[in-house]
Amino acid sequence: MWHLTNLSVRNRIVTLVVALLLAGAAIWALLGLKVELMPNIDFPYTTVVTVYPNATRTLSSRMSVYRSKRLSGIDGQTRV
Repeated sequence: MWHLTNLSVRNRIVTLVVALLLAGAAIWALLGLKVELMPNIDFPYTTVVTVYPNATRTLSSRMSVYRSKRLSGIDGQTRV
């Protein structure tokens, strides 16, 4: 292993060229990935809207909180 270290210290240009070639190969491989290997994921979400004509903001927000709590019991729901 010390041979590789001595070679790297003595031939800095060679070491730099090898590092640049590796970086270039990594970028080329990344750009060559097909779209199906990087899927587009859309997370499902639910919106709770409470419409109650002539209600105060306090009553409307209480109703929204009540309905949100009721919806939190859905299986697989992690956060409301």
